[in-house]
Amino acid sequence: MIRLAIFLLSTLLFFYSESLAQQPPELQLDEILSIARDRIETYKSAFRNLVATEMRRFVVFDRKGQIKKSRTVKSNFIVYPLPQTTGMAEEFRQILEVDGKVISKSEVRAEKFFANLLNSVSNDELRKKSWMKAIVMI
Repeated sequence: MIRLAIFLLSTLLFFYSESLAQQPPELQLDEILSIARDRIETYKSAFRNLVATEMRRFVVFDRKGQIKKSRTVKSNFIVYPLPQTTGMAEEFRQILEVDGKVISKSEVRAEKFFANLLNSVSNDELRKKSWMKAIVMI
């Protein structure tokens, strides 16, 4: 959902900056919003049911700009549709490795998460569960 909001904002800024640079006939707000809606639909269809292996590196720097701490996380990145809505999606990361060390029982945690997904009372409850699982795994 956050990625969708960022995408929408960047699309709006892109079209706004394009119109300033080229000075074509001024776009009306309704036209800009219509274009943004089309881009959102394109994004949703392109990333629906996405599964990918993701490598993320988290780095903390000291005051001199030197690396103080570094952590590499390998995960399965999954985008799935929310069960109680149409067109809405959420992200899940199944953490596989942290700094090269395999995380035990990651498949079991993912299975439990998706089993809970089917029994979720609300999408807010589901989001809280997914964030808590990510925090616990790391």
